[in-house]
Amino acid sequence: MQKACLKTYAVEEHEDLIWVWRGNVLEADAAKLPKTRKDVATYPCDTILDYNVDWQYIVENNLDSPHLFWLHNGSVPPVRSLNFVRDKINQVQLKLFQDDSGRGHYGQTAGGKPKIVRYDAPNIVRHGGVSSFSEEFHIVPIAPGRTRVLLRQNLPQGPILSTILSVPGSGQFLQKLVNMWNYHIALEDYSVSSISW
Repeated sequence: MQKACLKTYAVEEHEDLIWVWRGNVLEADAAKLPKTRKDVATYPCDTILDYNVDWQYIVENNLDSPHLFWLHNGSVPPVRSLNFVRDKINQVQLKLFQDDSGRGHYGQTAGGKPKIVRYDAPNIVRHGGVSSFSEEFHIVPIAPGRTRVLLRQNLPQGPILSTILSVPGSGQFLQKLVNMWNYHIALEDYSVSSISW
């Protein structure tokens, strides 16, 4: 009779997400998990996006900040407020950085406002900027040519959002609104990602 052998993983619940350590269980280190800024209150919104493309394309797309100029101009309000406009693309500066947590690029828009895009190989991309808004893309291959993205966006909870959220049922409405907006952005991305070369 053969002995059953089951692979085990270290699992940690952290900031309302379940994290799985893919490496050696004895080397799991919860201190390496990313932390949401605590100096400013944020409201988390979660969206699940499914794509019929390879997961590596979704990673690449989320690392490509300049594509906002061409693909999402008019759909992503911060594009214009950050001066991410087509006629000023030559003024955008991107610099590579690497630290203990991973790699990324630090960019400045034409208006001089910073944006950070961080890549934690092989499948997590994070965006952040001058406000407390941040988003985290967990890009998961679910089948050959099929990808699921678990997206968490942290909205700055200033006086306006706090007032809105004090209305009963407004949290669910805001969640649905953010989901619909993300579906729209995903369709714009998908229109380019589904092209066969």
